[in-house]
Amino acid sequence: MGAHYRELWVQVRDAAALPAASRADRRLAAATPGAFACVDEADFDPAGPDDAALLALSRHGEAVHLALYDGAAGELSGAFEYVRARDGLVVRALVCVQGGDGTTRWSRVDGAPEGWERRFVEVYQHRALVAWADDNDVDLDDDAEDQGHDQLPPDVVRDAERFAVGGRALYDADDLAEAVRSAVLGPEEEPEDDEPDDA
Repeated sequence: MGAHYRELWVQVRDAAALPAASRADRRLAAATPGAFACVDEADFDPAGPDDAALLALSRHGEAVHLALYDGAAGELSGAFEYVRARDGLVVRALVCVQGGDGTTRWSRVDGAPEGWERRFVEVYQHRALVAWADDNDVDLDDDAEDQGHDQLPPDVVRDAERFAVGGRALYDADDLAEAVRSAVLGPEEEPEDDEPDDA
């Protein structure tokens, strides 16, 4: 059985917005303004993200829905959901799911691309180039590797460069989730230790 989860992250804009945010949702009372905090964790829900709840939580900053389902063979697998809202509006949504034919495709792509997506695609293209070279016994020197996108099969380059509804999602869902965690959510805050240090 693979990984599966659904998380809801919220970032309160600033200290001035904290009172209103905590009145709207008491889970935000202890939030650190300007830092994302996970306010809800649950099992993956095949019904998809609840945009209304996300928009409500984002009215005082930002909210992110992140979900992953990487099930066993024969099950729904490769499902990835990322929806980011700011000030009550969805600013980016990327959702892919495996269809009946076994191909994972993008089912929702909304908003403008974010910086982490370009970096993620560049890493994917590099890995694809190295894998292609290994499969085809091609030696890549440093210059060839820098210019190697021309050597990739055209469908790999084309599909890697875009997130488009109906387009194939060639990426590993775990890798996508990790990219969101590191680029968007940042390091998770450690709870403060109230215990005094031993002398």
